[in-house]
Amino acid sequence: MSDTDAPAQGPGAVADPPARGLTPLLVDAAGVASVLCISRTSLFGLLASGRLPLPVLRVGRLVRWSVDQLRAWIGAGCPPRERFAILAAGGGRA
Repeated sequence: MSDTDAPAQGPGAVADPPARGLTPLLVDAAGVASVLCISRTSLFGLLASGRLPLPVLRVGRLVRWSVDQLRAWIGAGCPPRERFAILAAGGGRA
């Protein structure tokens, strides 16, 4: 097994990474923070203040955000959660 085939370890690691060529549909907090170029602490601050969409999956300590939803949120200019919910429902303009 080469270094590139070794299983991921540490926070945010997945047991079975997606097959090559597949894009993940859901990401964890570390993945969201990485995409936004912020720390996990800042990510959870945004979440607590209502400035980040809620995760779409929460099972115990497992928390995941939708990649498509995050792309839409960023494309809309990163509005507060309530405003984004209205925009996502088609009820307003950006």
